[in-house]
Amino acid sequence: MKFPDLHDVHCDGAKLLSNLPGLPLPPGPVGWIANRTHPWAEALRSQGFHLVNPQNEPLLSDSPISGKNEQLDWMYCDARCLGKYPINSLTRLRDNLKQDAILLLGWIGVLESHASEIPQESSLSLIEPMIDRSGWILTGSMSVSDSVRIWILSKADYLPRYEISMLDQWEFSPFKELFQRAFKAQVAEALWLWKYTQQRSACSIAKRGGRAVAHYGGIERRLRLLGRNVLGIQVCDVMVDPEEQGILTRNGAFTRSAKTFLECLTGYSGEYDVAFGFPNSRAFELGNKLGLYAEVDRLFEIRWEPLISYPRMLTTLRPFALAKENAQIIERLWQGMSDDLSNRVVGIRDLDYLHHRYAMHPAHCYSIFIMKNRIGGNPLGLLILRRDGETCRLIDWVGPLSRIPQMIDCVRRIAAGWNVSSVTAWVTQGCVDAFGSGDPVISPKDTVIPANIYIQKVSADSIRNRWWLMMGDTDFM
Repeated sequence: MKFPDLHDVHCDGAKLLSNLPGLPLPPGPVGWIANRTHPWAEALRSQGFHLVNPQNEPLLSDSPISGKNEQLDWMYCDARCLGKYPINSLTRLRDNLKQDAILLLGWIGVLESHASEIPQESSLSLIEPMIDRSGWILTGSMSVSDSVRIWILSKADYLPRYEISMLDQWEFSPFKELFQRAFKAQVAEALWLWKYTQQRSACSIAKRGGRAVAHYGGIERRLRLLGRNVLGIQVCDVMVDPEEQGILTRNGAFTRSAKTFLECLTGYSGEYDVAFGFPNSRAFELGNKLGLYAEVDRLFEIRWEPLISYPRMLTTLRPFALAKENAQIIERLWQGMSDDLSNRVVGIRDLDYLHHRYAMHPAHCYSIFIMKNRIGGNPLGLLILRRDGETCRLIDWVGPLSRIPQMIDCVRRIAAGWNVSSVTAWVTQGCVDAFGSGDPVISPKDTVIPANIYIQKVSADSIRNRWWLMMGDTDFM
């Protein structure tokens, strides 16, 4: 079916309405979430319909569609009004319409506001998988113009096996219980809240019978990707209730949670260019077989012996505070490092990031040092260390790569002073050579660095073996 021109002021309103499937007889309420001056809205009002929620506002709150929470027979929704997380809005729409109701989902005309939240029209195809997951059936479509179509949705006769939703605000208790069931371990509330509430983050969650059975979390990372600044999402705390059946299938809780997460954050909203993480080989293989992500790098462990020696003539170490008065020093060191890594992918290491990551960590205590020239005091690099039993862990480094051999020498001497048995660092495969001084022992870890390919804004091939990641880039060290 082909509609008349919806923007023709002489277009007959009754003719428009006769083409709208499932429209009940007037008068009465119909759902309307779109531009209030849209020709359909004017036609509906002229025929005696009362438009519920006629304002042009995305579905961003948990409030019902109408103030009375009345069950509606029919609704039109501009797809751009579904907000950042379409699956949440589609689920709420399902709960506010009668079982045999019709929902029209389209993209017509110009919205009056919220332009910054509107995705590109090509992103609409990413809504389609969320239709089934939120309890709808795509029953057909209508042509509005040569390039625009409207989807016709009806409610499924059954509720989805899993209720999938996106969250960016957390209550700790449901995740605490799921974490314990999935990993047979406890997670501290302070650590969880530090990770997810004190920086930009999001997660998808699958519930069954009101209980959380899967979680796919992510925290925002500002990245320098091949010489340009982008936003990435670092996947963490991927967990599934071990009692849940079908967790390894294409329709299981893990798959549905992971796909919804990637669709919303790297696809529909276009907010993040790449998703990555630090799974072990077994966890990676599951995501790889399901077509979610591909390997782009691996972690290696580098181990040195402590070094007993006299202080060096050219360099000195001093404790360093991650404070505002030192922001310029950190910026200069980071700029030197960023210039050296212009053809790689590296997390931005400025004061804001370093302060949250190391100064505000609720569980670990880090030792932070500045390496300087002994004569003149010129800063050469920033070291972040952590003593872990008999090991000195080199957690992070900020500075030009040419200074890494001097840094390694300093860390080995600190380890000797701490009376520990070894120094360890984790680095990605392409960075191993930069840490080759000091006669280290190098061994692969069972940690894969994947990048998302389910929705691919950055080609996995273009960033393969180009990552600079260390212990501090993980969310667990």
